[in-house]
Amino acid sequence: MGKPKYMEELLKIIFLWLGIAFMGMGLLCFLGVLKPSTNSAVREQAALGIVYALLGAAFLLVQAILRAALSDTAAAARNPTARSGSTPSPSAGRPPGKTGRRRRWCRRCRRQRASRCAC
Repeated sequence: MGKPKYMEELLKIIFLWLGIAFMGMGLLCFLGVLKPSTNSAVREQAALGIVYALLGAAFLLVQAILRAALSDTAAAARNPTARSGSTPSPSAGRPPGKTGRRRRWCRRCRRQRASRCAC
């Protein structure tokens, strides 16, 4: 697994592991390995397992929503002409990697510049 490119990808990974961890803790509560403490608001072992399992399911649900959102974004980025109601971009007929005019960026202020930087 490589470095995530977007914040959504990082959140997707975090929510996946949190969901798996809470589902595992809920399973351990049901099996009797984890027990509630005396200061706990939930006194019963089965209720604590339900709470952990519901938290795990919520994290996994958020992760699934992020996965669906990222797959839509990735599909739109791969095929820009497939979006409904949009006009094809000028680089639609060019081979991949050929985008036309080269963009220049200022090294100092990190903004796109036309000919000279304003900073």
